[in-house]
Amino acid sequence: MAAVAPGCTTLTQDQYDHFMEKGYIILHDCFTREQAAYWLKDVWVRLGLNPNDKESWHNPAVPEDPYGVKIHMPAQRTVKVSEFAPKAWGAICDLVGGEEKIVEETKYWRDNFIVNLGHRPTDRAPDIDDPRALENWHCDGDQFTHFLDSPDQGVVMTPIWSDEVKHLGGPTFLAPDSIDIVARFLHDHPEGFKPGSGVFVGRDIAQMCNDFVECVGKVGDVIICHPFMLHSASHNTLRIPRFITNPTVILKEPFRFDLPLEQLSPIERKTIKACGKDGPFKFEIVGERLRFHGQRYKYWNDSHEQELVRLNDYGTADHFIDNAGIIANDYRSAKEIIGR
Repeated sequence: MAAVAPGCTTLTQDQYDHFMEKGYIILHDCFTREQAAYWLKDVWVRLGLNPNDKESWHNPAVPEDPYGVKIHMPAQRTVKVSEFAPKAWGAICDLVGGEEKIVEETKYWRDNFIVNLGHRPTDRAPDIDDPRALENWHCDGDQFTHFLDSPDQGVVMTPIWSDEVKHLGGPTFLAPDSIDIVARFLHDHPEGFKPGSGVFVGRDIAQMCNDFVECVGKVGDVIICHPFMLHSASHNTLRIPRFITNPTVILKEPFRFDLPLEQLSPIERKTIKACGKDGPFKFEIVGERLRFHGQRYKYWNDSHEQELVRLNDYGTADHFIDNAGIIANDYRSAKEIIGR
């Protein structure tokens, strides 16, 4: 068994070194196929689509999505990560510097799947030869003003719920060398930037990158990245349904870069390295930390209600209501929607 890295409970030395070099790790077998199947139960009822009729696959909210049928589902249920996927949780805690730093509500995963059902059949994805041509390059976090030390996106995380995500099956692409570009931009702009302002365009950043990773994988894999990792959706020309999630980890306090290295988390150390610094440094923002609803907020509220009605008609709504957990306050109550 590989030795655990100093100061860590889960990460091996090789995993720690890879994260410090590339800004991401991929963990295998974090949860079982049976666990995933349980969470995907009734997913087609929630979607209102027929799994056996590809002609019926559509997303009425985004009819012209360049990636075909790509649906961001709302959450119906939650589960505590430490119990569901302890290996992944241990790695997350190692990377951010300890479980005690994480906001309680983000210690859970939700079933808000990102579904990629693919496009019309084609022989070749238009951007297969050059990932720079992908149109979806972005850093996560459309619900807050971004600063170098923002606590709102502790890590970028992608659990894979599908049996397998293959080449040309809609895998996520990463751009590891984007971390340095993003870190130095935020270091030089302590006023921060608001997503959608045009100040920071992911696709433009991707043109400066040369290192790209296609995250093919299988059920139970969890990809964990530095929060500045640029990433993109890709075309699912295989049309094999792909289910992932992107859970958020929010920290109680901003990242620190001014303490001795041994007191800093791996993410903080990686950020220092990405900024081109030799050691700790003082960073202070000059803007205001703003938080706001993301672009899908209204869509998720509407979709949550539509899903619950479909589940009620199907006869399985009670199971979802009983397991709503911490999302109960996020949307209108089940009683308001379906009378119970």
